[in-house]
Amino acid sequence: MTDAPAAAPPPRNPLQLWFAISLWKRILAALVVGAVVGYFWGEGATSLKWMGDIFVRLIRMMVAPLVFVIIASGVAQLGDARRLGGIGVKTIAMYVLTTLVAVCIGLTIASLLGPGVGADLHNAAPQAVATPKSPAELFIGIVPLNPVKALAEGETLAIIFFAVLVGAGVIVAGKDGEPVARLLASASEVMLRI
Repeated sequence: MTDAPAAAPPPRNPLQLWFAISLWKRILAALVVGAVVGYFWGEGATSLKWMGDIFVRLIRMMVAPLVFVIIASGVAQLGDARRLGGIGVKTIAMYVLTTLVAVCIGLTIASLLGPGVGADLHNAAPQAVATPKSPAELFIGIVPLNPVKALAEGETLAIIFFAVLVGAGVIVAGKDGEPVARLLASASEVMLRI
C-alpha cells in the first residue's frame, strides 16, 4: 500500500497572516514603516496623518468602556464583598503607580530629547494657566456626579470607582445580580475582541 502525499494546507489569506502575527510586532512594524516613509517622503508624509488620527481615536474610543467592563466584571466575579476593600485599594494603588511610572518615563524622555528647544515662539500669544485642583477636589472628583458623563469624558478614576460599585452591587444582589454578571463578562470578552 502506498502512502498518498500529504495534502498541502489551504492557502491563508493576507488578513489571516496579518492577525497571526503578535500585536506588539505589528505595532512595531507599523512604527518602523511610518518612520521610513516619513524620512524619505518628508513633508508629503503629512498627507497620511489621517491614518494616525483614526488609530488614536479608535484607541481613545475603547479605553473608557474597556476599563469599566473589565473592572466591573472582575469585581462581580469575586463573589465575596469582603474581599472588595483590599482589591479596591490595590486597584487605586496600581493606577497611581502606573501613572507615576508613565510620568517619570515622559519626563525622562523629554529631558533627554528636549522637545521644543530652538522653536520660534515669538508669535505665540500668552494664555492664562488654569489653577490646579486641590488634593481635596481631586479626591472628591473620584466620585462622579454622572457616571455616563465620566465615561464620555474619560475620567479614569471616576470610571474605576463606578465600576467597583457596579461590581459590588452585583455581588450584593446575589442571585438577582447573576444576569448582570453574565452581561459584564460577555461585554468584557466583546471589548477585548474589539
